[in-house]
Amino acid sequence: MSTPAPAQGKSPFLLLLSVGLTLALVVAAVIVAVSLTGGHDSRTGAAPDAGGACRGSNVALDKAAQRFRLELPADAKDVHYLAQSGGLSGEYNLEMRFRTTAAGLQHFLTGSGFPKLSGDEHVLRAGQPDADPCRHDSEGLAHAQYAGDQAAGDGATHGAYVRGIAVDDSDRARPVVALIAMDT
Repeated sequence: MSTPAPAQGKSPFLLLLSVGLTLALVVAAVIVAVSLTGGHDSRTGAAPDAGGACRGSNVALDKAAQRFRLELPADAKDVHYLAQSGGLSGEYNLEMRFRTTAAGLQHFLTGSGFPKLSGDEHVLRAGQPDADPCRHDSEGLAHAQYAGDQAAGDGATHGAYVRGIAVDDSDRARPVVALIAMDT
């Protein structure tokens, strides 16, 4: 049995160089693709659509609000939300931010059944809500008060979930509410 003759005119150095350049081009292409698509978090820098939904939402806000027993105030403005079904933590996940009035805030807290706001961040049950879920940004809540709760669910129409809110009332006439809620 004869062994094949080495390729004429091909040095091992040129072969290694061509493989190295090919790998470098592949890595560069991946880096460019990731930077153009925003990486793993499709929300980074994304503006909400006309209805306030962040990119990645696949559930309507009213359905998600009903799921987590939230009564949004009629005067809610600048609503941004990320509502998803089929997430890793359960059937539904909701992240939301909106601006309201002092009366709207009271309606939301009472109607949604949240406990009294506290300066203690440890009352949150579901984690720190983002100031803007579309931009995945926790900055912007200058003077936050917190509340959190959990529900065991009734087994028939509602499963167990946790909710947490942060309220920035540095402008008492126009407080900002940031919320996170998820099935457990």
